[in-house]
Amino acid sequence: MIKPIKKQQLLPSMKTSIVLLIATVFCLFMAASGNTMVVEEELQIDFSFDTEAIPGKDVISYRLYEQNAIVCESNEGQTDSFICDVTIETGNCEFTLSAVYDDGSESPQSAPFPFTVTGPGDINGDGLIDLKDIIISLQVLINLNPQGTTTQGDVNGDGKIGFEEVLYCLNEAT
Repeated sequence: MIKPIKKQQLLPSMKTSIVLLIATVFCLFMAASGNTMVVEEELQIDFSFDTEAIPGKDVISYRLYEQNAIVCESNEGQTDSFICDVTIETGNCEFTLSAVYDDGSESPQSAPFPFTVTGPGDINGDGLIDLKDIIISLQVLINLNPQGTTTQGDVNGDGKIGFEEVLYCLNEAT
């Protein structure tokens, strides 16, 4: 006896096939480099500095640099932590820190410390919106639950990765 196949039984595999087909077609036309965006971040800078290393000079503030450009300056010298509001591109960057003395001189910059800035649509948290984010968001959408997914890439504030994130990644990566 032959039984007719119910349409409902075909929907999950058809949905998966359509999503994967769309992703494949899109990938053929997409640049693989990824895009960065400018975001505003509040950074808490924690550090240690020997304020008595140079006798006769008092530390009055600290400067945070990115690529030799000052991005933030503290308001006080006797601290081991301060908060900076910075406008920065997403992706990997390196910061350095220096002390400013009461005579106007400045210490040499510290060794660089790496930092990754993520933004909306950066599903895997690598600082870029690229093919990887599109693939991961599509996998989440069809319940494949891939490794390396972060909700920091959420674009609509619902705390989940869904259709809005797929569309956002597609738009930003092209």
